[in-house]
Amino acid sequence: AHRAALAGARAAGRVSARQEAYDLYRRAIDNMPDDLPVAEQARLYEEFSDAAAAIERNEDSLAAAKRARQQYLAAGMAIQAAGMLTTIGGCEGRDGGSVTRILECNAQAFIEVEAQPGSPEREAMLANLLSARAHDELDALQLDAAKADATEALARSEAIGDLEVAAEARLTAARIEIIRGNHASGLAAGLEAARGAREAGFESVSVTGYRNLAISAARVMDYAAAESAIGEGLRYADEIEQSHCRQMMAATSALMAWNAGRWDEADLIARQELAERGCRRGILGAIDVSGLVLMGRGEIDDARGRLDESLAAGRGVAELQFILPPLWGLQELDLLAGDPKSAAARGAEALDLTIASGERALLMPFVVPSVRALLALHRPDEAERWLAGARDHLAAWDVATAPLAHADALLRLATGSLGAARVDLEAAVLGWTERHRIWEATWARLDLAQVLMRMNRYAEAAAQLATARETAAGLRSVPLLAHADELARVARGRGAIQDAWHPLTAREFEVARLIADGFTNAEIADSLTIAPKTASAHVEHILAKLGVTRRAEIAAWTATVMLPAAPPARPAIHRPPSVEPSGASTAFVRVARP
Repeated sequence: AHRAALAGARAAGRVSARQEAYDLYRRAIDNMPDDLPVAEQARLYEEFSDAAAAIERNEDSLAAAKRARQQYLAAGMAIQAAGMLTTIGGCEGRDGGSVTRILECNAQAFIEVEAQPGSPEREAMLANLLSARAHDELDALQLDAAKADATEALARSEAIGDLEVAAEARLTAARIEIIRGNHASGLAAGLEAARGAREAGFESVSVTGYRNLAISAARVMDYAAAESAIGEGLRYADEIEQSHCRQMMAATSALMAWNAGRWDEADLIARQELAERGCRRGILGAIDVSGLVLMGRGEIDDARGRLDESLAAGRGVAELQFILPPLWGLQELDLLAGDPKSAAARGAEALDLTIASGERALLMPFVVPSVRALLALHRPDEAERWLAGARDHLAAWDVATAPLAHADALLRLATGSLGAARVDLEAAVLGWTERHRIWEATWARLDLAQVLMRMNRYAEAAAQLATARETAAGLRSVPLLAHADELARVARGRGAIQDAWHPLTAREFEVARLIADGFTNAEIADSLTIAPKTASAHVEHILAKLGVTRRAEIAAWTATVMLPAAPPARPAIHRPPSVEPSGASTAFVRVARP
């Protein structure tokens, strides 16, 4: 019975019949004879661990990997025992363990393998460990270390003829290039490596490559490349019955659908993936999408619950790809809920994390809401400084054009530079639309309408509002509809939404704040890095605009602006009668995926 089950399991594995392989390996273990050699037992448990991992039986996979390691050690097969540590780390990672723990397992494996005498087997394992470590270092955004290890893994694997490890190393190198900004060449090289691995029969390497390339392409807003990788990857994952990568690619396709404004489709895909059994990492993207749909539809409390759950899990994983997306969603929620202070704090955290790690793509969604939050807190000077830091970090990234132009426009609107703000917002609307980011594109269009209103171009503003409202209605987005209706109401009265510090400019308000803090003109000049004469001129302008004669009166006026709770960064949400809530349907429908 043991021999028949084992032969059947291996045959099922060769034709990618994953569930059958798992069941047959289980039967082989249940019928394992007492006198089976320890080395054969170890191999059996290792194969069963791989079969279990392929269908998300993660507890079984981890237990079998630990058992295989014990048996390899008992058989005196130290190199194979060390190799099982990478499987153990991977299993723990799938269950939400941190990347630090995964790297610890890999480090221990290196120690054990390097202690062994030289042999072809040792060289093969070192190449494999280097490739695995490069992959994990990349997830931890240790880019220099990942690049060095991937390069060495490629050289070692090619020297010994291990084409599978070589393909994996090439895929890791391609992803590094994407993260460093060379996304076009990186995606092309990565897709070539993934396809080559598929043709060579390296199933795990290929499907993992498709998954990672799809996620990387979506991360840099190259949705054409992402859809190509997902289309090929999902078909291949279904063909070989590999559920983990299929689930992560499906979650990525749901996120792209949300970004492109296909919210119903995004919600259906996310709900389906949440209904499927899978690992913790695999469902985090689906939780994010579910939260974003709820956010876009105005279901603030439910959205916060989803995104808080995802962020907590992401912090446990300790990888920015699982931390920053829900953090951004929560930042947007803070603005919708009228809490710019929390939104600004999330933006500060995002900037610190990305600068420290070298990550850039995941910072881009934070650019506009961070500036918006600081302006809502009446801190235009801090908004300028935050944006300057973000701009420096995103330098030379062409994909960052839209968020930077949009943020520049908000600052120019705050300083009264309406013509420049209009030009930037027109560029932002176009840029966001080209990147298939409908949420941001619609907010940019609403901001453009506000600029046009302040320029007394009400007919042009009305056209922008009509387009924005049509988009919002199609999305059934309560927040967008509420803001569009508020701007339309103001426009009908031929009014304009003024900044809190009106009639001062943003720079004059900075000076007024410093006056309220007791700064002299010389101290103001030093604090703002301007000439003393310029500081004195600002003070004179402030006195004239406010119609007062003393600095104490400036301080008193500033207190009336600063002391009340900051108003919502966006209008309070009132659900229009024509917009129904998204609801919480319990039906899970499988939908066609790209």
